[in-house]
Amino acid sequence: MTGCYWQNNRTDRWYTIIKPTRSFFIDPFGKVIHTFDQKYDSEYVFMDGLASAYEPGSGKTGFIHSSGQLVIPYRYTYAKGFSEEMASVQNSAGKFGFIDTKGKTVISFKYSNAGNFSEGLAAVQNAQGKWGYVNRKGELAVPFQFSAAGNFSNGLAYVANSRGKYSYIDRTGTTRIATLSYSRVFDFHDGVALVSMKTKTGAEKFGYMDSGGKLLTKVEFDYASSSFNGKAAVGVKSMDKGIAVILTQSH
Repeated sequence: MTGCYWQNNRTDRWYTIIKPTRSFFIDPFGKVIHTFDQKYDSEYVFMDGLASAYEPGSGKTGFIHSSGQLVIPYRYTYAKGFSEEMASVQNSAGKFGFIDTKGKTVISFKYSNAGNFSEGLAAVQNAQGKWGYVNRKGELAVPFQFSAAGNFSNGLAYVANSRGKYSYIDRTGTTRIATLSYSRVFDFHDGVALVSMKTKTGAEKFGYMDSGGKLLTKVEFDYASSSFNGKAAVGVKSMDKGIAVILTQSH
């Protein structure tokens, strides 16, 4: 069995529904917030008031406003959602940079890959395949040294070394949770991070860890949510038997 997790990132809580001739924006309860005749190929929710959209035919990416207006033209080959009023986008040369909500380039296109801004820093990858972090001015805040790098949350971000072993660092690059033996780790939410391990049969099991690196549950869930969303995280031991555990914010 392959394990599965749910991740709930911060959004403006509007979602895009596509039909052959129209697009709709709905809220989390399915209520239509806005309808417009022009069809946008968009699979993303709104962040910072904007959602990425794809131009039919060319496949280039721009951004639309919740009114349905295209506010940042189709000119990128790839784009991630906005976060902290900046978005990671890729140009036709295959390089990543960052734009603001007006479409202005604020960090130049020079990276092989780039993540989203979180707590003032964004993970970026150099030509040698190493990851580090830049601040909003584009200055290197944490040197290129990692084989993988996550988003900062609760002051921590996961990183992986050259052997694929994970740890968590703070915004200065200092290791706060030492090398971990998990198959995968995830961003912290409300002081809790989802972690996973592979069994001898290859199945993936999930559990929850606190910001000190201590397990709050056994790594035994087949399915799990990665964040509290203000209330609780849910781990499902068995979909067949319907056994679930709810981990509250009080742990």
